[in-house]
Amino acid sequence: QQQQQQQQQQTTKNKTTTIIKMYTIARKDRAGAFIKDMICAHVYASSQQHQHQQHQHWVYAGACNIKPQRRPVRLYQLSALKLLTFIGLEHELPFYGPSVVCPPDVVLLNGTITSSNTTTSILVSHQETYDGFDHACSRGLEQWRHQMAPALALSPAAQPTNRQQQTGGAVLHIRRGDVTPCSSMPWVSNRYLSNRYYQRLMKEYIPPNMPVTIYSERSSFEPWGENTNGTFFFDNDDDNGTSHRTTTSTTTTLRLDTPLHQVWQHIMTADVYILSRDSAFSYVPALLNVKSNATILFTPSTYFQPLPTWTVVSNATVEFAR
Repeated sequence: QQQQQQQQQQTTKNKTTTIIKMYTIARKDRAGAFIKDMICAHVYASSQQHQHQQHQHWVYAGACNIKPQRRPVRLYQLSALKLLTFIGLEHELPFYGPSVVCPPDVVLLNGTITSSNTTTSILVSHQETYDGFDHACSRGLEQWRHQMAPALALSPAAQPTNRQQQTGGAVLHIRRGDVTPCSSMPWVSNRYLSNRYYQRLMKEYIPPNMPVTIYSERSSFEPWGENTNGTFFFDNDDDNGTSHRTTTSTTTTLRLDTPLHQVWQHIMTADVYILSRDSAFSYVPALLNVKSNATILFTPSTYFQPLPTWTVVSNATVEFAR
């Protein structure tokens, strides 16, 4: 029996460990969706590493393009590249730019990997990305978040260098611009959450005297209001249909069309954060929040899953805002 064990050990040593360098096709979309796909790819590679840990070492090698990209995709991808550096994950989530194409030796993943080469580079198609990654992502995001914590803590986003950069307090991201409740397409109209929805969450979850910053876009189905000293209020109707302006006991600031990295920097350091629904731009920096005791308010979503530590808004509250 001892001789058999020695033979098995020797056989294991003689087997070559194959390094699987997994690439994904870079998304031709805005920065939030682009980086969200890369995060899920990284989680997926880690799950495969656990599954094939004896003779395959899986590494997420990053996103790449089949061919160099032009406008507007080029601008989207350049924006994502800047954000990856800003959040400190440019090494964990590699992307070399819109002009850099996939390595010439990369092969499209098709079923089980049987290569005996020391290193094999594979490319995961879009369909496999959407079908397989989201499942792995929902199961492995919490562990991935803990693994990334040291890099996030040292990122430029977590260490503001001047007083103008916003940190702490309560932050809301309200998606406007491309969403409207009047759209005939449900995947557009369902993403719209009314002003009074956010108003209600502010009253229920934000502590008194905590400063509040709201980030959104100037183009909005519901109008924005701002008085002379910059204190923000919503213009809308209350439960009785009476038009009124609501102010809080704290300073609430509205910031419209703010540079992306400034929005993410504030979300990543917020003490309380209220997300938009079905917005990757809103979702990703919530995953990257560096506060261990932050309160994250998540609206039930079609596309994303909350972390176990997040607070999920009740369906009754969501319906109240319709």
